[in-house]
Amino acid sequence: MFSSEYLSSKKHHPLDFLQGIEDEWGSYMPETIKERIYLLKTEFKFMDIFLSIQSFTDEPNMLNVTQKVHALFQDSAFDVSKIYQNLNRLTSLLQNKIRVTKMEIRANYSFFSGISLKLPSLEKSGVDNSKFVMKFINGVVQNLHELAEIDDLCSREIQEVLKELKLLKSLVGFLSNRWCAEPQSVRTFFSHVLVVAGFAAMVVWLYIPSDDNNRDQDLVPGEMNFLLSYLVRMRIKPVNPCIRKMYVDVLQALKWTMQLDLSLNIQNVYVAEIEAGFVETLIHNMEEIRRSISTLSRIEFLNHQMATLVEMLKFLRANLIHLPILGLEFHLKDIDTVIIDVGLLVYSLYDSEQQEEVNQRLFIDLPKSIRHIKEVIFLVSRKAFQSNLPRVHGLGCVDFLLNNLKEFQDRYSDSHYSFVKSQLQVIQKELEGLQPFLKDVAEECYNKHERLQHCAALLNGKAYEVEYIVDAF
Repeated sequence: MFSSEYLSSKKHHPLDFLQGIEDEWGSYMPETIKERIYLLKTEFKFMDIFLSIQSFTDEPNMLNVTQKVHALFQDSAFDVSKIYQNLNRLTSLLQNKIRVTKMEIRANYSFFSGISLKLPSLEKSGVDNSKFVMKFINGVVQNLHELAEIDDLCSREIQEVLKELKLLKSLVGFLSNRWCAEPQSVRTFFSHVLVVAGFAAMVVWLYIPSDDNNRDQDLVPGEMNFLLSYLVRMRIKPVNPCIRKMYVDVLQALKWTMQLDLSLNIQNVYVAEIEAGFVETLIHNMEEIRRSISTLSRIEFLNHQMATLVEMLKFLRANLIHLPILGLEFHLKDIDTVIIDVGLLVYSLYDSEQQEEVNQRLFIDLPKSIRHIKEVIFLVSRKAFQSNLPRVHGLGCVDFLLNNLKEFQDRYSDSHYSFVKSQLQVIQKELEGLQPFLKDVAEECYNKHERLQHCAALLNGKAYEVEYIVDAF
């Protein structure tokens, strides 16, 4: 992630110079210098994240150090342009400058104060906030991966932060490109994502121990892991009522705009992955719910209800992943509606002592809500599945199915399939009774009656659906 993508004032970026040096030296570059340049590139990527965050805030205690980082970018670009003359000395000096700058940032950066970022509205700035936020969080995740690999650091806290950022990104993707005009709740959420992703990047970058312990004397052991745990617990997970309300607000805003036909469908070739990704986030959050419930009776009650809902969501996710885009186009609004309803339900189930009466009502209504969601998921999945079946109006598909039904019943005489067999026998009997009608339609006896032709087409569609299910056994 380069500063030029976010900060128009950066005409020349040190990363460009460093890359030029690597390209010119190629295989002749000493291994120690090669490693140092790779580390320098990583440092500039994280300073880039720092400047990107500071461009949206006006924290008075950070103004001085931000100016120094800007100056470091300018000085570094100038120094690196002369680096060919004395590569070893200048890269070492550059590393020392960055180390001193990081110490000053660490001394002034406040991780616990409520940092407020102000994103411009789309209609005023022409900037697509969702694309910017998605690019930013992708850059943070990529850079954290690289930094963890450099230091061979795979702490549980870093891995958890990376997982939570990826899940949070799925909600950003689900909300992206939906609005004719972004509501304030959505801009608030996008600003929050920038703060959270920037927080994670700064913690790891500023507090990760270096190989030289003498240079880390100002670091408190375990501080990085403590700050990352705080980030996940208080700024990302919906256990925090303020965070939970933010998630509910954006989903409620999307639901309202959909009901008013003011929302836009996701304009993305990866629409199935986007929808399935947010479903995965909801499944993950349902696992978190059980940890947040304080009453044993509620835990026992939830175990059964959540297991049912998780099963249905996995069923929906599997259908989304394997469904062609053409099938999604016709049912995307139905799919979005059920996903939003599940999200609103999930984020409302977290325990809150201040909302005990509301929660009690939610728990009483939970079986009914889950039953409704199950029905909608099944209906949407079935409609999407039917839309991808062959559209053949002839008689052959029913004849073929009847032969397969007889073969299936002969093959599976096991009592384990007795219920399935009884249902198939009913279907077989009904289709055999309708064969004369289908034959007449095929022979164009009812050519002038469009409604009868439509009925015959529906019967053929049902035959294909049953055939598909039977073949799955």
